[in-house]
Amino acid sequence: MSQSVCEADNYTFEFTPQGGGTPSVFTSGNYVAFLNNVNPSLTPGLYDVRVKVTQNGVAGDFGPICVIEILGPDAPEAPGVDAMRSIAETTGATLYPNPNAGSEVRVELSGIGDGNHDVNIVMYDIYGKQISSDAFGHEGDVLNSLIRFDENLSMGMYLVHIFVDGEQFAVERLVVK
Repeated sequence: MSQSVCEADNYTFEFTPQGGGTPSVFTSGNYVAFLNNVNPSLTPGLYDVRVKVTQNGVAGDFGPICVIEILGPDAPEAPGVDAMRSIAETTGATLYPNPNAGSEVRVELSGIGDGNHDVNIVMYDIYGKQISSDAFGHEGDVLNSLIRFDENLSMGMYLVHIFVDGEQFAVERLVVK
């Protein structure tokens, strides 16, 4: 079990399969590790898990090992994952600055196609609660838009879902320090 560390910039989780193998690593803006974000994906078995904290840009040492067990079959891929991968190869979505202070973020999209588009940018916290939604029209293949938040976001990680003409275009992570 990881614990919150005062003024931590991020937490790096390392999952090493017992018996050997390539460690899987995940870095988060907070001390909660969502296992679906681990790369490469975890498969059933026992893992030695360690956590390292970075504060003010300085990485600490990994803490003691905690053993976890992943049970059951591999998780199935969500519907449309292959389609999203092919979209990601030909399009681009960037959030910056990232990480940031939580007052605003610039969204840059490329490859949305010429013409008029309806764009909707929806932000969720890590618990799935919708934080904001901005819908607007845009003309052209490239979008560069500044999104300002009514209130500064709390420190943590957020998921930004970007829809173009009603279709999901990208999902990006935003880290607020």
